Amino acid sequence: MKRNRNRSRSVALISLLVLAGLVLSCGDTTTLLPAKGPQPSPELCGNGVIDPGTDEMCEIDQDCGIDSDRECIDCICVPMCGNGRLDPGEQCETDEDCMETGPAGGLRIRTENQELACVNCTCVGTGDVRVTLTWWDVNDLDLHVIEPSGEEIYWDHTVSATGGQLEVNANPNCDDPTTRPVENIFWSTGTAPSGTYTVKVNYHANCPGGAEQPAFSVETYVDGHSTFRDGVATTVSECDVCDVGCTCQLVTTFTR
Repeated sequence: MKRNRNRSRSVALISLLVLAGLVLSCGDTTTLLPAKGPQPSPELCGNGVIDPGTDEMCEIDQDCGIDSDRECIDCICVPMCGNGRLDPGEQCETDEDCMETGPAGGLRIRTENQELACVNCTCVGTGDVRVTLTWWDVNDLDLHVIEPSGEEIYWDHTVSATGGQLEVNANPNCDDPTTRPVENIFWSTGTAPSGTYTVKVNYHANCPGGAEQPAFSVETYVDGHSTFRDGVATTVSECDVCDVGCTCQLVTTFTR
């Protein structure tokens, strides 16, 4: 009887040890993993390397492209225009910047009673009516506006009888090109005639380094309200007046 009791105790003890071993083997899983080798260093913006497998685009401005209007901020290439600060070559970030006066070559000097707006980091004249063309390469695009009387304002006829005027002819014949060109036609407050206006864009020249089919945007600002229309210039046409031996692209018409 005593022998059976001892045998029972031995069996119970063995069972307990086996169970304990199973528990330990299940819980202590770290001993089953391979030993850790050298781990990669954290991928940090600013470590001098554009790390693969991350959203990094750049470490320095030059990574964003030579002669580019983008800069490297937090390892992402962002446009210089619109970043909240005046970078070299910019006149403005907001309309308020255009209200400042400055030396020649700096901010545009505001003339008496002239209203200005900030478009693509350039100060442009505005008023009752403003039509502004922007694009983003060195190609020569031309803005044409035909006012209600039928008079056409463009690079070779910059001021109309009603006072509408073209301020600048950007990238003319590929000379002195900029990658942030703006062309602007406007009527000062109290001068814009009533009626229907027609807005066209002429692709005057495909310049070295420019896209074959450059994208553009046109803003029409009429009595305080802006409308934006995007387009793509497809056909080069070296000419003057639209529709006279010239393939101008109709963008929009509007009435005030």
